[in-house]
Amino acid sequence: MGNEAVQKKDLYDQLSRQMEELRLFAELCSRGLEYSVSATEIHEIVRRGVEAGIVKRGITAQQLEQQREQAVRLERFAKDQAERDFPYLYGLLTLRVWTILEDAVNNVVLDRLSDKATLLGSPTFEGLSIPLVPFLSADEQSRNELILEALKQVTKSRLKIGIGRFDSLLDAVGLGGGVSDTIRRTILELSELRNVLVHRDGVCDKRVPERCPWLGLRVGDRVSISRNQFLAYALLPQWLFIELHRRGKQIQPDAFGVADLALKEFEQRMGELLSAGPAKAKTSVQNAI
Repeated sequence: MGNEAVQKKDLYDQLSRQMEELRLFAELCSRGLEYSVSATEIHEIVRRGVEAGIVKRGITAQQLEQQREQAVRLERFAKDQAERDFPYLYGLLTLRVWTILEDAVNNVVLDRLSDKATLLGSPTFEGLSIPLVPFLSADEQSRNELILEALKQVTKSRLKIGIGRFDSLLDAVGLGGGVSDTIRRTILELSELRNVLVHRDGVCDKRVPERCPWLGLRVGDRVSISRNQFLAYALLPQWLFIELHRRGKQIQPDAFGVADLALKEFEQRMGELLSAGPAKAKTSVQNAI
């Protein structure tokens, strides 16, 4: 296996590890929140065990009372979250999905920049402005990162919405291509809700109703990310990785059929999750993906 193939495998392995860790963390947290709905009952069992001498923790009566008060707060919060499909948890997890997605695009673009034919073959690179001294003193990886940052500046990728944030970079390195309405809509939804969660404390601004009217949100509404939304968004990084390698013809010729089938399955699953509404059943996050 050549160095290029090894590098691509490393990138995919990194992405797979990131998504597996995210799903396991989601499962861990959701199970913990579900148990916390009975926090006062659990505390009462512990208290009786301590008083009966079965549980020997050296806990004083004052400490038991403090633990009971904390259990009440935990239970109140957990019940509120459970009734609304754990929006606080899935909001945080959604922010991580967007970070992984951006990182995946950056890594693929950096991989393309290592091929100098990519730089020479695109007119976009002719107008790049890069600090000369840092560039000359940098190693190849750092130079490619400087080129990537300059590319983001000239394409104004950070100012674009939805998949446009990625398209401008991907087009510049020969990996442009169309996507289905389902994918475009899912990325736009993720992007807009992420911005509201990060910059507006989860309070809906006018851009969300304008750009994502299917969500039924109004200005001033508090955004709540459901389990099904998170599960749909969590499919995007691996979908994108396969799609970009398919576009770049960086998979074996006899594997294109398998890749196309996988992409269609990703897309179908996203559509099913987003059309199903909030997931009320306590299904495993691992099994739901």
